[in-house]
Amino acid sequence: MDPRVSSYLDHARRVLATGRRDDAAGLERQALLIVEQLPDGREERAAVLTLRATRLNASADYAGALAATLEALALTVDPAAATTLRLEEGRLRLATDAGAGRPGRPPGGRARRGPARRTRSRRRTGGR
Repeated sequence: MDPRVSSYLDHARRVLATGRRDDAAGLERQALLIVEQLPDGREERAAVLTLRATRLNASADYAGALAATLEALALTVDPAAATTLRLEEGRLRLATDAGAGRPGRPPGGRARRGPARRTRSRRRTGGR
């Protein structure tokens, strides 16, 4: 990996760990500018996209994180990194499904309920 890209990514990870997502996004852009100048920046681009997926996941943008993960997976040649990305892909696919993480909820988002219950809204009157 190119040392300049690695430096930007390390710095972006540290910044992201402190919760400064916008600053981390700026560092990602800087790293991508360097990647575009490299003759074969496949590994570097995959690393930037993996970091982007992590940042978007922290921002609860699961669809964006999934897209970045899939793009990084297409560029990855290392079997261990590919396995990690495939696991992340599966987790993000679950997170982007409608109603995920909320058992008993259909895709529309409303909770399933049993038969309607009658409530005692009428006032009881003497023999009626």
